[in-house]
Amino acid sequence: MPTSSKYTRDTYVTLRTSELLTKLEHVTFSEIEYTYVSHTWGRFRKPGPGAKVQNCRWAVPHNNQFDVESLPEILYSVWKAGKLTTRYLWLDLLCIPQSDTFDRDIELAQVADDEIDRQARIFRNATSCVCWLHDDAISSWKATQKTIRWCAVDWLRKTTIKGLYNLEDLLGLLAAEAETPTELSLSSTPDKTWFHLCGRPKKLVYGLP
Repeated sequence: MPTSSKYTRDTYVTLRTSELLTKLEHVTFSEIEYTYVSHTWGRFRKPGPGAKVQNCRWAVPHNNQFDVESLPEILYSVWKAGKLTTRYLWLDLLCIPQSDTFDRDIELAQVADDEIDRQARIFRNATSCVCWLHDDAISSWKATQKTIRWCAVDWLRKTTIKGLYNLEDLLGLLAAEAETPTELSLSSTPDKTWFHLCGRPKKLVYGLP
């Protein structure tokens, strides 16, 4: 994986270990198979000092969704169950230095800024991506399934010979279902502080890397 600064080490979580607990490793391979874990924890953050996780240089913020000190065991159990197929994974809690440590370590602040700036590249180069949903986030996937059906039919319409299939009527039937709110959306407009800015200013100016 290419780097965007003088720092040549990329941080991943390794899951294949002879010990019960997962360890954090720094790897320098230009290409590596890893799983990108997408999740949100900021709005669930608990006040106070963070937890110390094995081999992590910064304190990991506590939240009210899971015990961060148990992250190694949680990740290992998921890998052990065959839910993850790569040796490494990328998780921002453990791979991006948290702001609580910046006053004490300027280098970590620079590393964090570099990692955030290249989020698109990290996401793009991942072997696979998974979304970590909290237990109370999803009650049903029906609306999401309807949206996926519409996307599939629309893709078929755009990529096949015109007139080969009569898809317009089918798209019309699926459109109403696809436009209904999905389980991943919120019933009301949330406060803007609930969202994290994923696109950094330089990306907005220069485009994605």
